Amino acid sequence: MFTLVLYPQQVPEKRSPNIEERLVPPEEDICGSLMELRANDPALLKHYQRVALKAVHEGKLAVLLLAGGQGTRLGFHLPKGLFSPDLPSGRSLYQIQAEQLLRVQQLAQAEFGSAKPIPW
Repeated sequence: MFTLVLYPQQVPEKRSPNIEERLVPPEEDICGSLMELRANDPALLKHYQRVALKAVHEGKLAVLLLAGGQGTRLGFHLPKGLFSPDLPSGRSLYQIQAEQLLRVQQLAQAEFGSAKPIPW
């Protein structure tokens, strides 16, 4: 799928030339809600968590961070992801996300004995 976005000129002729037809968000009714799962089906939530951690263990997970623009409206001259929202820790938004990804890797390692790095 990323080939379609990054190198559309390399897409074979037999494929649809209209990338937008293939890049659509999932239907809302299949996305679910974390709060609903916690309240109504904790067993299914646990199953989803295990499937996700297994994907990390097998190296089947990557994160695409879309972080556009400068933080000028925030009075900040660097990219918004480097902005620290006055948290007591002083951590930036990028640092918080990186730490969360490392925590997911740690959980996968604890569950399955090993975890591949998550490309970010």
